[in-house]
Amino acid sequence: MKNVKIGLALGSGAAKGLAHIGVLKAFEEEGVPIYAIAGSSVGAVIGGAYASGVSVEKLETFAIRFGSKSRAGWMDPAFFFRGGGILKGDKIEGALRELTGPVSFSDLKIPFFPVTCDLITGKEVVLKEGDLQAAIRASFSIPGIFTPVRIGEHLLVDGGVVAPIPTRILREQKCDIIIGVNVSIAPSAESSISSDGVPGILDVLLQVMSITQDKIADHCMAMANVHIVPDIANFSWTDFSNSEKLIALGYEAAKRHMPIIKGMIASGKFTSFIKGLFHP
Repeated sequence: MKNVKIGLALGSGAAKGLAHIGVLKAFEEEGVPIYAIAGSSVGAVIGGAYASGVSVEKLETFAIRFGSKSRAGWMDPAFFFRGGGILKGDKIEGALRELTGPVSFSDLKIPFFPVTCDLITGKEVVLKEGDLQAAIRASFSIPGIFTPVRIGEHLLVDGGVVAPIPTRILREQKCDIIIGVNVSIAPSAESSISSDGVPGILDVLLQVMSITQDKIADHCMAMANVHIVPDIANFSWTDFSNSEKLIALGYEAAKRHMPIIKGMIASGKFTSFIKGLFHP
């Protein structure tokens, strides 16, 4: 491979974002090196763990184990919704700390940029130092569901609010090829609201987030050279029990684009491709 800087932007999408694991698996299998990773929400969870040195195999095992639990297993209700959310998010953060161990940004194997949104100013905030898991926790703090996170002068919520596919920061890092992975896909069936046909409050809040993010996603993806869009529109945002299927769909989508990516690396011509290329 030529010395080409490849940046991978992993988007938000809750359970749908487990497809990111399959994307990483395809890159490893094809021997395509990743120079930098940016992540919003679940993209920050998967991307941050991988950048810290967690293997794809370990990520798969973690996702399957996490998906085997009932929702109650990872919920920690905030007392009378104090703190600005239904859930505190401590259980999920604790599970991630067990997965990666204590990690700071200075320990990372791959440069990683978790994207968040400042709740007060509405501006995108990219975290670059300090405790990795605190930064990831801020990036997945979906407004109304998880309590916001205070880091320095910022009160932070989910990065998907402002950058559902965080491509801008990778352009700032002067990546030669920016690959956007879009899992913030607009709903196309009732099954995308709830896998059992009876939506709860989490399903509704997440679906509203999905609809909103889909409007921003095209703008974010315009900054990417390659657009990977796994075929996951009919999965629910809370459908963690289908982790193996979602991972497989991410893997298949990334494999379809490998001839394009390798061709760009070999030619040195980093031409932008339209959304959904090679997507069924």
